[in-house]
Amino acid sequence: MPTLANYEAIQDSNFEIWALERERVFEFDLPDDIRLDGSGNRPLICYRVDTVDNANNLRFSISIRNRTGATTEVSSLTLNDSIIRTMIEVVDFNAVSQGSNRIFFRYEGGNGKVIFSDVVFWYKRRT
Repeated sequence: MPTLANYEAIQDSNFEIWALERERVFEFDLPDDIRLDGSGNRPLICYRVDTVDNANNLRFSISIRNRTGATTEVSSLTLNDSIIRTMIEVVDFNAVSQGSNRIFFRYEGGNGKVIFSDVVFWYKRRT
């Protein structure tokens, strides 16, 4: 069955998480014809990340909650320097569902702030 790649631009502008603002949540919808069947059809989450304020042992995680309420951690890092990175993570196809999904960016500890931008969710859909 033919497929095509599609994406949801979840967040374009910068946002921060840190000790006093520990979490940011975004909602996104996926179509009924999304392919969620097998390793070749696994979606991707892409984002840019940087740190400020003398980051030291700065830990964060990214999780997705699908419409059934199941939550899956899709990325987790510890950063010690300020270098802009573009991250691409393959997501388990059971982590998302057709319809409404939520993505959570969480501060897990350490010193400094994490700055995210350009959050894009890529997936395959039937043609």
